[in-house]
Amino acid sequence: MQNAGYTIETEASSSAQIELSSTSVTLEAGGNTEEVTATIKSDTKYMLVDGLYYPLTITNSTATLGTEGQSELTGSSISLSDLTLNTTGSITASLNSSTGLITITSGSVISDNNKVELVNNETNYGTINVAVIKNEHIADKSYVDYNVSYTDVYTGTEYRSDTGWRLLTDLSFAESIGTYEGDIEIISTGIPACLNFNSGFITNFENTSPLTIGKWAGDSTQRSTYTSTYYNSVSPSLNIYAAAGLMYNFENIVFKYASSSITDAEYGGYVAINNGESAVTASASTTGACLFRVSNLESGTISRIRSVNLEDLTGKTTSDTTFTDKRTGLFILKKYIPDVHNSGYYWLASPYPYSRDNKMYYVYNSGGGIDYTNYMVYGLRPVISISNVKLQLKGNVWKIVK
Repeated sequence: MQNAGYTIETEASSSAQIELSSTSVTLEAGGNTEEVTATIKSDTKYMLVDGLYYPLTITNSTATLGTEGQSELTGSSISLSDLTLNTTGSITASLNSSTGLITITSGSVISDNNKVELVNNETNYGTINVAVIKNEHIADKSYVDYNVSYTDVYTGTEYRSDTGWRLLTDLSFAESIGTYEGDIEIISTGIPACLNFNSGFITNFENTSPLTIGKWAGDSTQRSTYTSTYYNSVSPSLNIYAAAGLMYNFENIVFKYASSSITDAEYGGYVAINNGESAVTASASTTGACLFRVSNLESGTISRIRSVNLEDLTGKTTSDTTFTDKRTGLFILKKYIPDVHNSGYYWLASPYPYSRDNKMYYVYNSGGGIDYTNYMVYGLRPVISISNVKLQLKGNVWKIVK
């Protein structure tokens, strides 16, 4: 451009910067990948006026030209194609210079000391720290990264947010596409909590209106809804209070014990649960909602939290107890290879269909069968219903995305 005899141009800043979408990445060992996006950023541009470079600052629609010029700019601009990726540790990385996408791939070594450095002419423009952790997923794409982590009450195994939840909803049709939008149900992979059910005390915990914390047993309307849906029965049995409560009022159960040893009937306990980044403390006001309802989903709405029930296993609303595991180790935890449960039990929100017994069905982990009792401390496996969620498949894990 010529203006009153002056040559005027603009150049990128000599302090060009690289902005990374993330500077810390965690991925599982064994060839799993994560992606980080690199973007060229410049704080200041320069205007070339008659052979001198003057700093040009633009704020909103106002441009301000500095008063001191310099005769040359060293390394005044770089592009993504100028960058070299240097890696340390058991990882590899590649850069798409058109999109800025950096793909990091894990090796077989578990380590926290891995890095990807973005370098040009011995200048480091950014570092991505990479942690490679143990691969704790079985070989199916059934996991959903739901931001609740926990310690299994029977095995003591720590489940991360991306290992602790598996799909009840069949998304196999979407695996080749790698994306999904709609409604899903997920179930805890292990057993994060437990409940002391005793039919002799259950009516003392009948649901109230307005809501009272801890009053979680099904009220008359909920019991009627339950029995008209399951087994085609209107039985007044005490186990219907518990079954309806576990289906409709799970979030109102009080978990006041920081262990699996629970002395009070109709109360729950757990070893350790993190909701988001925070550990949840067991107390007389800690409910199922405190433990398992996540408030900051990237997309979707939690429409319901309930216990797993007989229909989940059998696909029927009858009292038939014959079932085949839908996925390896989904219901029969003895077959879940990363954390084999050789003992322990978990309640089903399903009553034994004989009124005089007032018993509830449960699954025993040692054999994967179904039995029943009217009192005991057994595990709880929550089922989370999420509506209008957007998912993206990363390896074996569906990530909730915007």
